[in-house]
Amino acid sequence: MKKYIIRNATINDITRINELFIQMIQYVNEQNKKAGKIVDEERFKNGYEKGFLENYLSKSDKFILVSEIDSHIVGYLSCEEHKDETGKYIYLDDFCVDERFRGYGIGTKLLTNAYEYAQNNNYDNLRLHVEKENHKSINFYNNLDFKPVSNDNNRFLMQKEVIKENIYSNK
Repeated sequence: MKKYIIRNATINDITRINELFIQMIQYVNEQNKKAGKIVDEERFKNGYEKGFLENYLSKSDKFILVSEIDSHIVGYLSCEEHKDETGKYIYLDDFCVDERFRGYGIGTKLLTNAYEYAQNNNYDNLRLHVEKENHKSINFYNNLDFKPVSNDNNRFLMQKEVIKENIYSNK
């Protein structure tokens, strides 16, 4: 496989990010159908609501990482900076690697970049939700040291602690 790069998304990337979002929603819908859940096929049929991504990218506390091969986006991860009573965290919202490019480490690299951002900016952890039926993704996150911290009827909230490097340690 050709080399890929990870970078911050721009307004010019919105069309491709939306295509990947649709791919992600279709996958989630398939998993939910297999689990016998009622699926709203029309919701997100055309992707994000008009103007959503433009608005998202204009916020100072939100960003999207994209993975690119030969100027073609093959994956993305949307990230939001949050703070609550437990501390500062990065919430990983939408995440998709094009099905033709899965298994090459692209998703791992996107998550690694989000982790490094959190580490460099003094965040305590990364958090994400994953559908309970999405066993493949749950295993993927477990392999990257995400742990379930709570669940609702449909999803797990998973978290990965950010290790803050001690500049005074003798490594």
